[in-house]
Amino acid sequence: MSFIIISVAIQLAFAVHAIKTDRKPIWVIIIGFIPILGCLAYIIVELLPGWLANNSTDHAQKRIRNEAYPDKDLKAALANVELADTVSNRMTVAELYLHRAQFQDAKAQYEKCLVGINKTDPMLMLGLAKANFGLADYAQVITTLAALKTANPDFKSADGHLIYARAQENNGNIAAATIEYEALIQYYPSPEPTCRFALLLKTQGNSQRANQLFNKVVDYSENAGRQYNYTHQEWVTLAKREANS
Repeated sequence: MSFIIISVAIQLAFAVHAIKTDRKPIWVIIIGFIPILGCLAYIIVELLPGWLANNSTDHAQKRIRNEAYPDKDLKAALANVELADTVSNRMTVAELYLHRAQFQDAKAQYEKCLVGINKTDPMLMLGLAKANFGLADYAQVITTLAALKTANPDFKSADGHLIYARAQENNGNIAAATIEYEALIQYYPSPEPTCRFALLLKTQGNSQRANQLFNKVVDYSENAGRQYNYTHQEWVTLAKREANS
């Protein structure tokens, strides 16, 4: 009996939350008719993205501080390198250069780190690939990421995979880019590769498949929570504009 009471109380709490926070009405029905699984689905689809976003608040505040004092973190990181010239300290400097779009400086730092036992470090190689991508040296991006995969076959990076696909595309290797985009759209956590692939297909004259992909993004966004649409606003907006255009 106590379990039933607790279960009903939890259902009511989630249903009230769904109503007060202006969620889709279907959630009240799901929570009411599928007690445990309905509540669990509500948490995963509607609440979890918001919780994850809240965890990024500190990062947002740090970004605001960095915009107000753009050189503060970089100066501190460079000072740390002067005190202790370690791979960790140089990697911090390289990442700051990347965020500032100072790609040549970032590349120089990564290259200084990629020696000795760190010659095939996957994070350093990925950072170097990002720097080369920023410099539009797409051939070198492809070479670096191919070497990374060879040296670290178990290393996985969705962002690295996307950079590789974009480098192939920008380097004119359309067939290779197509293979990578086809793989990316199966698992990448945002609609970016789907939209990029659709744009590529459009330039290749395959408007039918491109529209299918754009409409897929639009349809998903219409059933996703507000947090999803806020986070991926750029790509959702692009998909809506390009779909069937």
